Amino acid sequence: MLPLAKAAADRLLFDIASLRYVVTSIPEGGLDKPVDGGEWNAREILAHIAAYLDLYGGVLERIEQGEEPFPPEFSLEEFHDRTPDGGASGDSSHLPELLTRLDAARDRLTAALEPLTAKHLKLRFRTATIGNAIQRWPMHVPNHALEIVATFPEFHIDPLILNWLLVIDFGNDDAKARQDAIRKSGSTLLDDIEAATDE
Repeated sequence: MLPLAKAAADRLLFDIASLRYVVTSIPEGGLDKPVDGGEWNAREILAHIAAYLDLYGGVLERIEQGEEPFPPEFSLEEFHDRTPDGGASGDSSHLPELLTRLDAARDRLTAALEPLTAKHLKLRFRTATIGNAIQRWPMHVPNHALEIVATFPEFHIDPLILNWLLVIDFGNDDAKARQDAIRKSGSTLLDDIEAATDE
């Protein structure tokens, strides 16, 4: 596997494992709560991520077969604007099915990264190249995970989550603001816990 592809695959495996930890730790009823900065809830974000990882895997499979990245009738804009199907509101039974979809999409993408060649990386893809896209794709998971984590104060003192999401340079002001807000919230929660313990 090419170094660039292996780095993307390794990052994807780590990020999906971390995301699974987050969503399975959300308080009861929290899967339906709109996340920070958006209209989607955690279930819909999971469905969105799974759909995109599956799409990315399909793009690589097509170019490896010598085809165009997208079928002729495909519209990426319509795909992006579509509200993801995260299951019925209030029905937590959909979570295992969503996680299964997420895992299948992860596996499809990591498998499609394996046969990539240096020639594939230079192919044009939208406004850049396949190589550029592969470098960007892994950020999709932590970007959305940060939105979920920012929504639930319980996560703001969880070292597993903080050591994942607060050390990433997302390169945009919205994400940096969320990171700063999580740090401030976590510090306040720890102060409250310490004060309660002293009492």
